[in-house]
Amino acid sequence: MFQEPSLDRTRRSRLTRPDSGRFETRKARADEPIPEARDVRRIAARTPVSEVMSWGFPLELGADFSVETVASIFIENDIMAAPVVDGAGRLIGIVSMADLLREYWDDVETDEGPANLEAGFHSTRLARAIASEVMQPAGIAIPSSTPLLHAAALLASGSVGQIPVTSETGMVMGLLTALDVVRWLTRAEGLDVPLQGDTRERDARLAEIASMR
Repeated sequence: MFQEPSLDRTRRSRLTRPDSGRFETRKARADEPIPEARDVRRIAARTPVSEVMSWGFPLELGADFSVETVASIFIENDIMAAPVVDGAGRLIGIVSMADLLREYWDDVETDEGPANLEAGFHSTRLARAIASEVMQPAGIAIPSSTPLLHAAALLASGSVGQIPVTSETGMVMGLLTALDVVRWLTRAEGLDVPLQGDTRERDARLAEIASMR
């Protein structure tokens, strides 16, 4: 069986991020601790997803939001998906950019108007699709206290692209994505990677949800 050769700690390279914002490679010092995979795994087992999930976007999309409104929110906030809630704030599904593209191409490929209209008549679509019509039903959601290790394994399985995170009362708190996990892993390796969104918004949202219990 092939075995990876052991590396001299004094020769192992690591990535650093200087003030210029560019990445460079340097050699690790002999006395510098190098994170081991098992150490990261142990930390991930103790880290709740509430400390990792995305916060820098509107946390809730109304079920009656038009696809145009959803698309505008995605573009303005540079996100690819968001949870959809009902009037009581309960999670009912997730809308992703892929869902919006699917709706767009279905419209392009479908003949929506009657053929052979008489002169002077035209057809107009009365209503566009709304979020509840294009979303994927919420098949899974995890509590905010779920260990990151378990959530990451679920994302890695490929069965879901993002996971809604809820409070103890079922209120949507955020969305955990694969990119969130990658950001966390990168920070665990010592690189300076900013959190998604403003932490002040996250803290305010946590306080709001806590007051609803």
